Amino acid sequence: MQNVEYKSELRDVGLARGVCERMGATRVGVFRQLDTYFRVAEGRLKRRETGSAEGRKVEYIFYHRADRLRPTLSHCTVYDEKAARERWGERGLVEWLAVRKTREVWLYKNVRIHLDDVEGLGWFM
Repeated sequence: MQNVEYKSELRDVGLARGVCERMGATRVGVFRQLDTYFRVAEGRLKRRETGSAEGRKVEYIFYHRADRLRPTLSHCTVYDEKAARERWGERGLVEWLAVRKTREVWLYKNVRIHLDDVEGLGWFM
């Protein structure tokens, strides 16, 4: 899967929501997420646990992305628990960092807009 990503600090979440509404975006939902990043030899790997009214979904996202302050193209593959174990082994991965956030998802045409309240860091878009 290919993804174009842009991240920035968000100082006024109310204004961002208003802009989403005025441009015709649809609010998809609000989700609690825990992203655990692992040290891997190549690329980046995170386990994303998403809690919602339907329960908890776990997926592993492996991707390559440059560290830049502008929109960045990334290529990613999503694995379930079984496939991740097959790919990286049964001994377990070395955890590097965990990030907890509440993610508000908006959809405008084929663009996903995330308004993230990141624990200990603040709001990001």
